[in-house]
This record gives sequence, C-alpha cells and structure tokens, in this order.
Amino acid sequence: MIVDEWCRTNIEDVFACGDVTGGLGGVMKIVTAVTQGVIAAESAYKYLKSPYWAREYSDKKQSALSRVI
Repeated sequence: MIVDEWCRTNIEDVFACGDVTGGLGGVMKIVTAVTQGVIAAESAYKYLKSPYWAREYSDKKQSALSRVI
C-alpha cells in the first residue's frame, strides 16, 4: 500500500502502517513500523476528531451531494 507522510492511503478513511506499506523487500524494521503506527494513530485520531463538515470531500461525494440538493 502506498501512504503519504500521515500514513493515509488513497482510500478515504483508511490509514496504514508497518510491513503492508512496503519497506525494503516488503519487510520493515520494528522501529520504523512502530513509528509509522504512532503517526497513523495520531492522524486517524485527528481525522475522526475533526467535524465532518470541515473535511475535504472527494469528487464522488461532492457529485452525490449535488444530486441530493
């Protein structure tokens, strides 16, 4: 899985860390995996803590919202 610096994936609401994100030959050192775990946990917490109306909408959600309104 490809993640950004906040361990977010290209799938909305999904964060990833550890070996699943790649590493050297698909295997990471435990220190790197734990560090990513901390970053992913903090990022997910901040994401969930923010009000839903302050989050960025994807094009799919925005187009669905415009059809309802």
